[in-house]
Amino acid sequence: MQHDLLLIHTKEKRRALYKKIFGVVLVFCLVAAWLGMGELLQMDESGKSGYDKPYFLSWFVHCLYSVYFLLWLFLERFIQRRREPMRTSEKLVKYCYIPLFISLISILCNYTWFKSLPLTSVAANTAINNSSSAFTFVLSIMFLREKATAAKVMSVVLCTLGVFLVALDPDSPETPQVLSNSSNVTENKTPNASRFLSITNEEAAGYLLVIISMILNAFYEIVYKRLCNEEEAREDNSSRMELEVLTSDDVKTWKKMEEDREGGEIEEEMDDKNETGTRVFLMAVSEASEFTGLIGIWSLLVWWIFLPIFHVTGLEIFEIPSSSTAVKLLCLMPVLDSSYNFLSLIGISFSSPLFISIGTILTIPASVVADFVFSADIPTWSSAFGMLLITISFVMLTADDFGFVEVFFQKLRRRWVGEKPSYLDRD
Repeated sequence: MQHDLLLIHTKEKRRALYKKIFGVVLVFCLVAAWLGMGELLQMDESGKSGYDKPYFLSWFVHCLYSVYFLLWLFLERFIQRRREPMRTSEKLVKYCYIPLFISLISILCNYTWFKSLPLTSVAANTAINNSSSAFTFVLSIMFLREKATAAKVMSVVLCTLGVFLVALDPDSPETPQVLSNSSNVTENKTPNASRFLSITNEEAAGYLLVIISMILNAFYEIVYKRLCNEEEAREDNSSRMELEVLTSDDVKTWKKMEEDREGGEIEEEMDDKNETGTRVFLMAVSEASEFTGLIGIWSLLVWWIFLPIFHVTGLEIFEIPSSSTAVKLLCLMPVLDSSYNFLSLIGISFSSPLFISIGTILTIPASVVADFVFSADIPTWSSAFGMLLITISFVMLTADDFGFVEVFFQKLRRRWVGEKPSYLDRD
C-alpha cells in the first residue's frame, strides 16, 4: 500500500513539473506565433486586404482546423493510450454536441473581432481584447474552482493596468498595429486616450463587439479546460485522496522507501510506472489536435449554412477574392490562426486558461521591443512602465504556479511561529 502511494506521489510530482515547464515554453511559442502573424498580415504597405468578409474568413479558417484530426489519428496509434469503453450517449456528447457548440462559439468569437476592427481604434481594441485575463480569472473561479490567491489577483490587476498604459499611452500617436494583429485597421492619428474617451455610436458598437469577442474567447478556453481534461482531473483527484489518508506509520514507511529509492533499490520500477516528459507532451498534443480537428469538421459540415443566409439578407455579400492581397490573406490566415489556437489549447492543458491568457499578453512588450530593435522606435516612459507591469505580472503568476509563493510564505510562517517543517513538506 505504502509502496504504491510512493509511486503515485512521485508520479504526480514529476508529471506536474513537466506540465509547468511545458506551459512556460508554450507561452513563449505563442508570443512568437502572434508576432509572426502580425508581421505577415502587414506584408503589404497599405495594411488593408480589401476583402471585408468577416464571416467567410472566420468560417474558412475554422474549416482548415479539420486537418488536425489527422494528426490526432496518428498520435493515438503512436501513444496507444488505454481508455475505458464509452457509452453511445457519451460519444455523442464528446464528438458531436460539444464540438458543434464550441465551433459556433469560436467562429462567432473571430467574427465579432473582425467586425470590430474597422469600427474601433487600434489602441482601445487592443486594451479591451487583452484585458480578457480578468474575465478569464472570474470564469476560472466559477467553473474550474481555481483558487483566488493573492498572487493571482495581483497578477491580473498589474497585467490589466500595464495593458492600458501601453495601449492608451497619450504620448504615442498610434499603437503599433502588430498589437491588434490586424490588417484591416485604419491608421489612427489622434492620441489614443482621447480617442478612446470621445467615441461615436458606431465606435461604441465596435467596442461592444470587442467585448463580446473577449467573453466568447474566455468561455471557449474554460470549456476546453473543463470538458476535455475531465478524465485527467479525476485521476489527479483520486491520487490526492489516496495521499491524504496517510497515517503516522505510513509516513515512517514512506520515509524509509524514499531512502531506498535514493539508494537505487526501486528506481527502475518507478521509472517503469512513471510517465515520461515525452508522453505527457504527446498526450496534450493529442487532446488538442482531437478537439481542434472536431471543431474544423463540424464547421465544415454545418456552419456554412450562414453564408447563403448572410448573402440573401445582405449582411455579407459573398464574393470570390480577386486581389492578390486577399488571396494571400486566405492562404496565411488558416495556417497562422489554427497554429496559434492549437498551441493555446496545448498550453491550457499544461497549465490553465488564466496562465495562458496573461502569458500571451507578453506579445505587447515583445512587439515594442521588436520595434525598438529593428526600427529604432523608442517607447515612451508610460509604455515602458506598462511593459514592466505586464512582465512582473507574468513572473508573479509563474512563481505562484510553480508553488514558490506558497513555499515562501510557509517558510515565513514557520520561522515566525518556530515550527519545524514536516517530512512530507520537503521536496
